[in-house]
Amino acid sequence: MTRIGLDDTGLSLVDEGAVAVEQTLSSLAQSVDRARACGFDCSRVSWAFEIQSATGVPLWSRLFEDPDLDRDITTFFSQTMDQMQTLDDWVPTLAVHDCGGASLENAPGIAAVAANPDIFAPGLVTGIQTGRSGSIPVVLEDGDSPVDLEFVNLPDHVLGLARMLLRECGEADMPGLAAIAFPAIRFADHIWSQTNRFVGGLGAVRSQLLLSLAGLNDFAPRVFADETQSNNRIAKLASYAGITISPESPRTHRNRSAMAERDAEFEGSTIRCEWHVKLHPTHNRIHFAVAGATVFVGLFADHLTV
Repeated sequence: MTRIGLDDTGLSLVDEGAVAVEQTLSSLAQSVDRARACGFDCSRVSWAFEIQSATGVPLWSRLFEDPDLDRDITTFFSQTMDQMQTLDDWVPTLAVHDCGGASLENAPGIAAVAANPDIFAPGLVTGIQTGRSGSIPVVLEDGDSPVDLEFVNLPDHVLGLARMLLRECGEADMPGLAAIAFPAIRFADHIWSQTNRFVGGLGAVRSQLLLSLAGLNDFAPRVFADETQSNNRIAKLASYAGITISPESPRTHRNRSAMAERDAEFEGSTIRCEWHVKLHPTHNRIHFAVAGATVFVGLFADHLTV
């Protein structure tokens, strides 16, 4: 599993009303649970249950002694916390000097992740009361270069973390992260061994490739369901996702051997992927098909026969 941290400042409750506390605990536990299901191992400080709210109430008292809180929520949160490993061994003596404009004197989770890139991926689960979400630059000491960390405060934001990690991960980690980052996409067998077919290799197209996959995942199923005309599909994907797609030409359709090149294997099923994303006007293609809510990405290529 890829290791990330828990932002312990998210446990220091500011709004202590029952509804706000339940929302914070529930969303945090669900985010950790979703992260774990997606292959992220979230670690916390061992003293997390001792963290106090704005009025000095420790978390353990809130969880086990507050009669106004829903027991199902507090039990789920407690069990989620109990399943997490600790990150105490990697907490530096440095405070977080700057985190998106805020100085955090006591944020060991953030400090541990920022100071140990060889141990942790640059991501943390946080509470919704912190207001932290998405990519935030973190500086441990004056003069240090900022480290961009991804903060997840809702379960659905786990996708954003995976997409961020895909920008810099090694090729061996891409299949697993892509499956998390793009849940509407099914990738063909062995497709990640085809990145060397792109002109310039993966390094030359990585940012465009990830942008295109995100566009297909987020918009293609709805656009293809709503529009039957190719020109409308092309226009909407360009508008919504900033990607250029195209179907095969009538000439290519008349060439049986050329069309067969668009066939891809998906766990024993053959699917013809005759739509493609153009990463460049003249070369580098992502061949795909759409069926219902699923996008089948079948081939990476320089350019197939037309």
